[in-house]
Amino acid sequence: MKRLLPALLSVLLLAGCSSSAPTADAGEGEFESVYGTNSPEQGSRQPEQETDKPLHACTWNGDEDSREDIRIFGPSEEEPFTKVEFIQYVPSKIDFAHENEEDVQAYLEDVKEALVEQDGTDPSILDVTWEKGYVKLVYTCSNLEELQSVHSQYMDDTVSHIYETFSGMQGTATCDGQPVKRPEADISDFDKDMNTIHEWISAHAADMRSYMDGTMDPDAALNLMDSTQEIDDLIEKWKYNTDLLDDGQKQTFEEARTAYGNALLGV
Repeated sequence: MKRLLPALLSVLLLAGCSSSAPTADAGEGEFESVYGTNSPEQGSRQPEQETDKPLHACTWNGDEDSREDIRIFGPSEEEPFTKVEFIQYVPSKIDFAHENEEDVQAYLEDVKEALVEQDGTDPSILDVTWEKGYVKLVYTCSNLEELQSVHSQYMDDTVSHIYETFSGMQGTATCDGQPVKRPEADISDFDKDMNTIHEWISAHAADMRSYMDGTMDPDAALNLMDSTQEIDDLIEKWKYNTDLLDDGQKQTFEEARTAYGNALLGV
């Protein structure tokens, strides 16, 4: 089984630790147990019993059959999360159920060690387990810093922010058992929408730098953040309707999205 470790790690290196798993068994967004059971279909690791329930449980399916599950825990939507669990799936041809248990455990430990060395991941937040056909990378994050070490796009620690950011990822997603609806677009609006994005950048880039360095008045900062909602909606609208765009329009959109992201960072 050791001979298969380099092949698996090559997949992880190429995918940036994202998985490439078929989604036919995703259960329309029904979240599977993070850890294995004693059944021959799953690993034998037995964690402490989970007593709390997530506010949101989602499955995301991206390009090339990549898949990731998430569970978000917290007291309410607008309060900081208490825990976020990510599960990434990597296909494996190893028949774990019929391999020597000690060999399986050693193999999974080697995978974890390689990931920690490769990405600088805190080993305390990563668990590597398996289910039939997959190696599962389970990241358990208890604060924003840990979460950003796994996925840097999360900029706020509230439950609602984590949910909205995850469900807004490009691809298809189901959350809490329901498909996530994507905004529809009319191609005749494209030029107008791109102009709106660039006008916002021109008007507010300097304001964002003040916001980022903490010199902005609190009321002005609140108004500035409110003004980003329209632009966020436009970015999301075209992100999920790129099939309507020709190559030139795709490039225009990517340039506008990059410029907007830089402006938000005060660059």
